[in-house]
Amino acid sequence: MKIIPVVAGILETNCYLVVNETTRTAVLIDAPPESKEIITNKLKEEDCTLEAILLTHSHWDHSADVNPLKRETGAKVYIHSADSYRILEPMKHTIFELDFQIEPCEPDVLLFGNETLEFRTATFRVIHSPGHTEGSVAYLLDTMRCAFVGDTIFYLSVGRTDLPGGDPTLLQESINKILNELPEDYKLYVGHFQETTVGFEKTYNPYLMLI
Repeated sequence: MKIIPVVAGILETNCYLVVNETTRTAVLIDAPPESKEIITNKLKEEDCTLEAILLTHSHWDHSADVNPLKRETGAKVYIHSADSYRILEPMKHTIFELDFQIEPCEPDVLLFGNETLEFRTATFRVIHSPGHTEGSVAYLLDTMRCAFVGDTIFYLSVGRTDLPGGDPTLLQESINKILNELPEDYKLYVGHFQETTVGFEKTYNPYLMLI
């Protein structure tokens, strides 16, 4: 099994293709703008089919290509129930005007936190991690000792809370939950910039107040 990072869109958003070379299947974490062609080409290169698209949250820079990818691949879309409204009516929630249109997407599975998602590709655990948005989640992939955390935490930084749906108290609680639950060697695949680890952020992140 391997993880293929892809950076796409005007905000250089990270998404991740988790590929199982035995089952020839894959799961995609997030679907930023301008990622559809890259992802479909990667799927062809890897000779695998896409089982699911797991959204860490519903800001447009993480979800703009979700419906085109769903239509192209037939993959089911998973999102937390509290964040689904943004992909149902994406152009109402862009915060600022965009020079392109985002297709609405009907999610296939609404999450509430604490689920275990079993695919042929891999099994993921879901942690509800509100604060950046109401329905932000982290997807834990224990077999590869990593977590996909979206915009909850970054390398030496944390997610914004000044956007609609943000809450600094909830964000701190969510970060504490993730970092205190996971072993220090777990890799964190983040929504922007470079990946990091639980131990590194516990030690060096200047924005944290771990309890």
